[in-house]
Amino acid sequence: MPAAVAKKQVNESSFNRMIVAGCAMALLGAWLGFLCLLGQIPAVFTDEAQFAVYSEEHLDSVGVPFEAHFFKGAVASSKDWEQKRVQLFSPTTQRVELSDADLNAWFNAGFRPAFNTASQQPFQFYPRQPNIYISERVVYLSIPIDVSIWGSKKKWVLFASGSFVGEGNPQFKVDSLYLNNAPFPFAGAYGSSVLNALVNVFRGAEDYQSLVEAWGRIESIEIESNRMQIQLR
Repeated sequence: MPAAVAKKQVNESSFNRMIVAGCAMALLGAWLGFLCLLGQIPAVFTDEAQFAVYSEEHLDSVGVPFEAHFFKGAVASSKDWEQKRVQLFSPTTQRVELSDADLNAWFNAGFRPAFNTASQQPFQFYPRQPNIYISERVVYLSIPIDVSIWGSKKKWVLFASGSFVGEGNPQFKVDSLYLNNAPFPFAGAYGSSVLNALVNVFRGAEDYQSLVEAWGRIESIEIESNRMQIQLR
């Protein structure tokens, strides 16, 4: 083999090894960064006015790098959601209005996941009741998660922001997805699948199957302030 060809092959082989090593280091760095941010608690706000005040107060401060935040919706003290639940499950064409406070009261009352607390698995997740906050532009969904890692108890929160898109069969399009302060890259591609997997934890709830059936009858969803207008067919 000519010396020039052999030298070229050696150089190409070295370059390929450098590329592989660089990619491995980048992935390791991204994973370590994710774990570091996972240990940080995100900021929680009850409404956008509170967030605006917070932002103004901390405008000149350094703060926590990549600090994430989400909004936690109110819980209605009235039982109005029960009548709206009946409307939603009624097999007739109609328009149903649900506020985020109505939905959160409904979640708290009827969506309690069942867990096998006797499990001896070293790594366990226990999702709790979801919470929704609806703004004029974005819908926030958060799910608190109790985590057990080799007996060590932690409290995490998975939260997503997005919007309802499509007519005839609207879907929730995820724009961002976080676990604590750690963002999931390219969340728009798989965020909905992650949320669906967590929501399936509640499949034993009394209203779960009825909600799935009602979802299939939704013609459109319009967001107005902190309310969603649901058109059923």
